[in-house]
Amino acid sequence: MKVMAIDYGDARTGVAISDALGWMTGQTTVIHSWKPEKTAEEVARLLRESGARGGGKSDMAQGSAPDGAALESAKQILFNK
Repeated sequence: MKVMAIDYGDARTGVAISDALGWMTGQTTVIHSWKPEKTAEEVARLLRESGARGGGKSDMAQGSAPDGAALESAKQILFNK
């Protein structure tokens, strides 16, 4: 299972996606945006494209979710909304 780790920052957000076994980082990227909505949209896109799971404190999003569900999950993970 691929796992997504998110390092949310004020000016940019780092994203790492593991390999299929969830052991090593397979892909990294930086979202260069300070706008919360844009950041959530990019995280949702990465979830959908990679098929990864992203986890917050108690939230879990899955990349196979429909477009709207992935965006809402990304907002919950990033902003606890």
